[in-house]
Parts: sequence; C-alpha cells; structure tokens
Amino acid sequence: MKICTNCRNVSNDDNMNFCPLCGAPLAALQPAPQPEVNQFYAEENYPKPSLGLKITGMALSITGFSFLLLGFFYTLIGPMEEGVAFGMAFAFSLLFLPLCIVGMVLSNKCQNAGDNSAFSRLGKIFGLIGIIIAAVSMFIGFVSLAAI
Repeated sequence: MKICTNCRNVSNDDNMNFCPLCGAPLAALQPAPQPEVNQFYAEENYPKPSLGLKITGMALSITGFSFLLLGFFYTLIGPMEEGVAFGMAFAFSLLFLPLCIVGMVLSNKCQNAGDNSAFSRLGKIFGLIGIIIAAVSMFIGFVSLAAI
C-alpha cells in the first residue's frame, strides 16, 4: 500500500508512483509502531492469592462481625445504668473492629489480584457489615452515656 504525500489518499496498487487524484508522488505506507509491553505489569507477574490468605480474610471478617453483633445486641438489651451500655459498645468495638477491618483489607487484596471466590466476597461483605455495626453500636453507647 502507498499513500499520497499531498492529499493522504491511500492506493492499494503498489505499482503506482503518483497519486491518481492530485498527481503528487506516492510513499510507502509504514505500519503503525506497536507500543512496548512493560513485562513488569504483565498479568502473569501478579501472583494469585493463596487459599490461606482468602480463608484468613474471611475468618477474620466473620469473627469480628459475630462478636460485634453480640456486643450490639448486648448494648441494646443490656442494663443501661451507670454507662454499662457505653462500656460494652466501646469494649466490643475496640476489640473486634480491627478484625473486621483487617479481614476486609485482606479480602479486598485477594479480589484486586483477580480472585473472585466466595471466600473473598464473604470476607468483604462481613467486614463491611461489621464496621457498620461497630459504628451504630458506638453511637448507641454514646447516646446512652449522654442520657446518664
């Protein structure tokens, strides 16, 4: 293939030397340069997350979620005198909120590495719900403390 140097008309006839439209000389059409692929960012260089990492993320999230749910219910139905509800909400949130956060981060790391297994999805979901429960529990605890 050749291209006109003047009007940019493309000619499929390789035997032509001049443009049939404007008469200017034709030049050989150069193929577009291919971009270099950076091998560092190639997909095979990213290791898939191990099964242990997936299960750890899910287990931490579910453990944190379970204990935060227990603390939330104790905050709701527990005794309200002398700041007990605040103490329980604060204690459960401080102890088990980090489990939910770490579990969610590990599960998110697995999903970012291309894993879309049930372990990663459950770890993220339970971690997020646990964080929400901790926030609501702390809010109820602070409200009960202010009521005293």
